[in-house]
Amino acid sequence: MKKRILICFLSALSLMSFSAFMSDDDPITLLLKKLEEFTKKFPQEKVHLHLDKPYYVMGEDIWLKAYVVTAEKNEPSNLSKILHIDLLDFDNKVAKKLILNIDSGKASGYLTIPDSLASGSYRIRAYTKYMRNFDNDFFFERKINLQNLTETIKPKTTKNNESIIDLQFFPEGGNMIYGIRSKIGVKAVDETGFGKNVTGYIIDETKQKVAVFETEHAGMGVFALSPVKGKNYKAVLINVDGTTSSFNFPKIEEQGYNLSINTSSENLTIKIASNSDLVKGQKLNLIAQCNGITYFTSTTNFDSPIFTAAIAKSRFPTGIIQFTLFENLKPVAERVVFINHKDQIKINLTEIKTKIQNNQSILNLTSTDINNNPIDGNFSVSVVDESKVLFNEDDENTILSNLLLSSDLKGFIEQPNYYFNNINDDKERQLDNLLLTQGWRRFNWGDLINNKDRSITYNVERSLEISGLITDLRNNPIANAKVVLMSTTNGFDLILDTVSNSMGRFSFDRLDIPDSINFIVQAKSGKGDKNVKLILDEEPTISVKKHFDRQLAFQSYIDNAKEQYNGLSQFSPEGIKLKTVNINKKKELKPIINIPNSKSRNGSADYVVPKERFKDKSGTMFELFFGVPGVKIEEGKIIRTIKNTTSIAPNFKGKQQPMLVILDGSPLASQESLGWMPASTVEGIEILISNYNTAIYDDGYWGVILITTKSGAVEPIINDPSFKTYNIAEISNYGFSASKQFYIPKFDPKNKDNKEPNAYTLRSTIYWNPNVNTDVNGKATINFPSSNAKSYKVTIEGMDSFGNLGRKTYTYPNNNKSL
Repeated sequence: MKKRILICFLSALSLMSFSAFMSDDDPITLLLKKLEEFTKKFPQEKVHLHLDKPYYVMGEDIWLKAYVVTAEKNEPSNLSKILHIDLLDFDNKVAKKLILNIDSGKASGYLTIPDSLASGSYRIRAYTKYMRNFDNDFFFERKINLQNLTETIKPKTTKNNESIIDLQFFPEGGNMIYGIRSKIGVKAVDETGFGKNVTGYIIDETKQKVAVFETEHAGMGVFALSPVKGKNYKAVLINVDGTTSSFNFPKIEEQGYNLSINTSSENLTIKIASNSDLVKGQKLNLIAQCNGITYFTSTTNFDSPIFTAAIAKSRFPTGIIQFTLFENLKPVAERVVFINHKDQIKINLTEIKTKIQNNQSILNLTSTDINNNPIDGNFSVSVVDESKVLFNEDDENTILSNLLLSSDLKGFIEQPNYYFNNINDDKERQLDNLLLTQGWRRFNWGDLINNKDRSITYNVERSLEISGLITDLRNNPIANAKVVLMSTTNGFDLILDTVSNSMGRFSFDRLDIPDSINFIVQAKSGKGDKNVKLILDEEPTISVKKHFDRQLAFQSYIDNAKEQYNGLSQFSPEGIKLKTVNINKKKELKPIINIPNSKSRNGSADYVVPKERFKDKSGTMFELFFGVPGVKIEEGKIIRTIKNTTSIAPNFKGKQQPMLVILDGSPLASQESLGWMPASTVEGIEILISNYNTAIYDDGYWGVILITTKSGAVEPIINDPSFKTYNIAEISNYGFSASKQFYIPKFDPKNKDNKEPNAYTLRSTIYWNPNVNTDVNGKATINFPSSNAKSYKVTIEGMDSFGNLGRKTYTYPNNNKSL
């Protein structure tokens, strides 16, 4: 199925004479070698998410399966092992974040939508850390509609300015040239951002009509024009009411090359045209590549204004093919086309009829290649109640439309799966219109030609990591800086240390961290200087994008969700109904700051020495620590009983060191000072021995003793606005996201008192399984309890280990309704 051609040479099948032989020192040969090296050195990844349904209400789980592939052949990626998923709200902020482990290019999990969110259009994006080295616009992203049941759905009103049309023109190959007939793509969109079907024409300065155009699917179309030198042109749009609007026409070049490709037959028909004064017998090179893999290259002596040739489509894989025409190693024209061999995985479902008392729905799944040979693949399966979850298959962002099309184009694509759903000649032509008007690719020849050195800031993340940069106060990187990572979450103890590299960067990798752990990171120079800046790697920027919203058939889904929560989860618009709780005694709240006027930076302590211990004491402060929990006296020093293992701690000698003593906000150089300070002067003592409490103190690795004297009762230092630390950073709610399985109830349908069947029958998502594997015979079985749905809609997506993709939707009536 999947073709493995790397470089194919062609001899012309018609008038164009191509030479397939180039010397090793030929500039184009050297350029192709650069491309090969670039692709190997900087492989790129793509991500696709399969969601159980297209919209949700707050409080629901979004069940998802991730497919992570390398761009070159869409094969499962063996690079990144960590996937980041963000739920973005309409203010372009992260509302929820997931971190999943990638295994053999696949990951699965769920995202619980906070019920505190407001209704609206949200985005869900997914990426690997390595993908951040490239354009963030190639992150996976799709829009989802979320509704809060406490809010009323407001019907959308049609704006008066929706009739305002933006008209754009895109010459094939890049430029229009006087005297050369060429195709011109046209795209019309209204104020909603969606395409508009319009008609119009092109006129010259004498108002002579020289061409007509008409857009079709998604407001895109194509027409031909032969611009005459010396003439100026304008576009005229015919409005719905019969009036007209005029638009400027693109600039027309005096001379140049036009690259035209026709995709309507079994062969690609290529035409290169130019002005006669450029015909000097010079060499032109044509290169066709897909995701950095060269599939075709040729050289011709340009000795005629028009050359044509035919190239078999079978030479290329399914996907976007980028053709570039070079003159003297300079790109002069470019065209992208989409080739679809319809070689995706064939997925078939058949229902097994069962006895009604078994209350089960059983489906047989088979997967084969285009030649009906069995395929052992990995698939994700969603089953929804079709009456509750209505959606248009053309609007979906599928594994086919995403990995073969959207992931290589920049910008909004209206109805991406339209081009893969029930394909016909019209849709193939309309897909070519799309590529004429939206042919922005992830690959740029200029980077290779200009020897542009791509810097890799983010390494492939093979394990969960925390990384960043250490600089001096003038932002100069510091090498060999000492960095320590400490957990501040009770019950999760972790202390790690490392040093920065020659570029000032550091990384804590191979982390195995559960969900929602908090950390503090501290840094010092190699000489122990705290006047350094610690800069954690920031989250990817969130691009501000216009929300393109269609009116969805959402109301039936909302009504069902309200019925489900009102009847079973005790949910109402007023809130969640809780059981009555009798309060017998008022809870005593502990003060945040344990000692009045303490200089504690974080307002908490692991142990507060009772005031009775040092009341009326006549000895020294040192004597107050005998028998205090968490500390012990050893060799005349106060040390904590919990061992510290970080080698970055000051005076590390392989054993416990004396605790840091802070007296009225000032650290003591030595504990010896406690030996001559009278205990009678003490107002309070706080003991900090956990990482949670000591992490904020620069030298608190071995524990901290806070002593507040009676004469030191002033406002805490934390309230001083001049107090600022650059070498400390906090990390909140970090770690692998918690996992759980989609709940499938086991119940007796004859038991009328069991409410669980009713809860199940009200579900909109009946079944979700992110890992259905077909065997060597291409077979698997799907089994789930029946519900009272009138009909089911099954959606299956997946792939095999060779990058062959498949998607299937299947609707069938429920003849085995639960009792």
